[in-house]
Amino acid sequence: MTRLKTLMHQIRRLSLLYIEDNTQARTETIEMLGIFFKDITAAVDGDDGIQKYEKGKFDLIITDIRMPGRDGFSMIQQIRETDNEIPIIIVTAHDETDYFTSAIKLGIDAYLLKPFVIEDLIAVIQKVTKKIIMTRELAAYKETLEIKVQEQVDQINRQNDFIAQQARLASMGEMINNIAHQWRQPLNRINSNVAVISSVLRSANTDRTLLARKITNIKLNTKYMSDTIEDFSNFFHPDKQRTSFKVHKVLQGALKLIESRIKGVDIIIDADKSITLFAFEKEYQQVLLAILNNAIDNFESKGVKRRRIEITINADEAIVSLQIEDNGGGIGKADIAHIFDPYYTTKHPQLGTGLGLYMAKMLVENSMGGQLSVKNSNGGASFKVELTKEVIHER
Repeated sequence: MTRLKTLMHQIRRLSLLYIEDNTQARTETIEMLGIFFKDITAAVDGDDGIQKYEKGKFDLIITDIRMPGRDGFSMIQQIRETDNEIPIIIVTAHDETDYFTSAIKLGIDAYLLKPFVIEDLIAVIQKVTKKIIMTRELAAYKETLEIKVQEQVDQINRQNDFIAQQARLASMGEMINNIAHQWRQPLNRINSNVAVISSVLRSANTDRTLLARKITNIKLNTKYMSDTIEDFSNFFHPDKQRTSFKVHKVLQGALKLIESRIKGVDIIIDADKSITLFAFEKEYQQVLLAILNNAIDNFESKGVKRRRIEITINADEAIVSLQIEDNGGGIGKADIAHIFDPYYTTKHPQLGTGLGLYMAKMLVENSMGGQLSVKNSNGGASFKVELTKEVIHER
């Protein structure tokens, strides 16, 4: 009983369009329908039904079939051109097969044969109302699900942005450390030259040639330091435009940025210097730096004596491949499956954040539409960066 009352309450809230050309039949049926529906709009034929359908907003249509002018089937066909969802019940005194075949083709939800009694009407209305309710519940569930999915996507994007920012800061920390390393020797040379100049100036005999040479040395060292700052500034400058660049040139730029770290490392490069990519240059360089720094960190943590990094650049008709292979002993079986996970590191917590390779993976695959993979090979780790010659993926 409670379920029936709930259904009746739901039916009461539905908006009905009823089409019938016979005045007496229309009046009697509306009186009967009024038991269930509060909002009933009546139309006298198919044309009138179309006009009222276009002006109003209805949850259900009940219509006669045989009417002067536009009949019920013609009206339904026009409605179905724009609305395949609204439930339609046909009322007819004819039970020929052709009628039912046409009704099926037009997606009719139910039919009533004239003359019908109120029990027949109740049964049909209950059936169609249940369908309406289920459709609405499904639509509401779908909308809720879409909202929840979007919320999750937004949360993941926020987390990725946060991780990217952390990785950027970690990368900046590494770069500042590299600047300190690269400035130490030129600063010492400048101080030495200044000491010599001071000594010469204090002496009775001024050696102008020596002074000139020492001043030139100071200029060269300060230019080197200025160039170093320029290189690092360019690296951190936001670069979201795709450009055409030589892969070998970007690699050389990356190696220059970590010049102080690769002293004592045998760098072997096998590359076609003409190979070009159309992608995000600074991000590509960041990927190379992450892989190279990872190899150097591994050398240091394992105390590798004879350090070697082999870099190969090649291309076919579609793919540009850059491979970086070291001789640092490779990656453990338990670690290799997680090596690109965020915050996953095989180093001491003070020596690594676990974000460098994760960001490299994100940049290659999410930003540039390529692939970054790793395997153990020849006594070390081998990373391969593969990109199409023209990156078509836009962010």
